[in-house]
Amino acid sequence: TENAPKGAKARDIEGLFRPKDKNILAVSDGKGGLIPMFYLVKKVHIPERSFIRSTFDENVDDWVEYLVDQVIELGMGDSGITARKIMESLGNRIQRSIVQKIRSIESPANSPITIARKGSSSPLEDTGHLIDAVRYKVVNV
Repeated sequence: TENAPKGAKARDIEGLFRPKDKNILAVSDGKGGLIPMFYLVKKVHIPERSFIRSTFDENVDDWVEYLVDQVIELGMGDSGITARKIMESLGNRIQRSIVQKIRSIESPANSPITIARKGSSSPLEDTGHLIDAVRYKVVNV
C-alpha cells in the first residue's frame, strides 16, 4: 500500500501483524486503529514477459546478416578484423537489443498495487538488477 515504504518487505516493518479475519498486514496507529501496510491475496499472477525470446525473434535476421558480412570481411583479410572482435561486436549488439527490449515493454501492465509499491509502471524495471545482469561472454571452444 502507499503506507509501506517503497521496496519494504514485511520483515522490515516493526510491529507488523495480521489482524484476525482481515486480509492485510498492518501496524497499530497508536489510537486503537490500524494502518494497512500490505494487502494479502490468495494468488498473484505474474504474466510472461519474454524479453529474451522476443528480442531474438525480432533481431535474429539482422544479427545473422551482420555476422555474414563480418565473416566475409575477415576472409578478405584487409580490415584488421579478427574472429574475436566479430564475436565481441555481436555480443554487444545482442546485449543492447535485450536491454532496449526490457526498457520498451509496457504490457501486460503492472497491477496498480505493484505500481504504487515501486513507483513506476515499467513492468521489467525496478531496481536495475535485471538490466545490469544482461551480459555476454565470448569463450574459446
